[in-house]
Amino acid sequence: MTPDEKLPPPEDLLCQDVLRPFFHGRRLLIATQHGKEQVLLPILERGLGVRCDVTTGFDTDAFGTFSGERHRSGDALETARLKAEAVKQHYPEATLILTSEGSFGPSPQMPWAAADTELLYLWDSQWDRQNQGVWTAVFHTLETNYVSFVDYPSPECPLPEYPSWCSSWESLLEMTTAWGFPSHGVILGIKHVSGEGFSKIYKGIQDPVQLKQLFVQYSPDHQIRLSPDMRACFNPTRMRAIAACAEQLVTQLSILCPECAWPGFQQIKLIDALPCEACGLPTRLPASALWQCQHCQFQKKQPIQTKLINEENQATANPRDCEFCNP
Repeated sequence: MTPDEKLPPPEDLLCQDVLRPFFHGRRLLIATQHGKEQVLLPILERGLGVRCDVTTGFDTDAFGTFSGERHRSGDALETARLKAEAVKQHYPEATLILTSEGSFGPSPQMPWAAADTELLYLWDSQWDRQNQGVWTAVFHTLETNYVSFVDYPSPECPLPEYPSWCSSWESLLEMTTAWGFPSHGVILGIKHVSGEGFSKIYKGIQDPVQLKQLFVQYSPDHQIRLSPDMRACFNPTRMRAIAACAEQLVTQLSILCPECAWPGFQQIKLIDALPCEACGLPTRLPASALWQCQHCQFQKKQPIQTKLINEENQATANPRDCEFCNP
């Protein structure tokens, strides 16, 4: 368990039908050009009572692409904020805007495994005073087909760092099938052996015939770079992560501050340390979660439930999580 890991909200903080005064009947504008509304719209309309619309003619790729033509200028949160501000300029009448960002790479907890981190950024300009009208949800999962890229050198121009089997169609098909192809799209870039940089990039490939034609056409004298297409409309696995993030956002908003009844009372960090059941020393497991309201800054420390209780009626940790008992 890490300091930023999210725990289920305590039952005494969950409220029912509490979001009506804030969101019911309002228009929520979703900024996407890759079909995310397919999963976002039903969850947000049901959970918040809003009416969802989708931006048209708004180029979200201008803020960064997975295929590398444009690099993201900042981190996911900053990029989502910039998107929301740009949407507001295009749609000045919009008061409720949702943007999103996906980040892929090694998991912080398990660096050998790929991870998908989805972020949703809800901006309510009607309440945006000192950042009080901004809510975010972050969902982290290891369920992803993300791979940075795989290069397939030409047989006429073998590169020592790549094995010879990388030049066969059969191995390419085997690789992409492991990524979920053809239900999951792939991106194919080509670079001539005598040139620099990739001259063409084919995105959203989901047809095995098309993929083979491109391989046969370019493999004799081009280097081929292949990667999964991580855009939501070509990646059902990522769509599931975005849906889970939307559910998390609704749950977070449904938790009102006990002090001022503002939505989005949320856990900001894990604190303290559970004592070991055997030796009593502090363990690596947290004993409490700290919750905070972004509106009035009220904080509440919530004990973490555990099945192990000592003679003093104190929550304890299993000795396997103790660095003294189990170094």
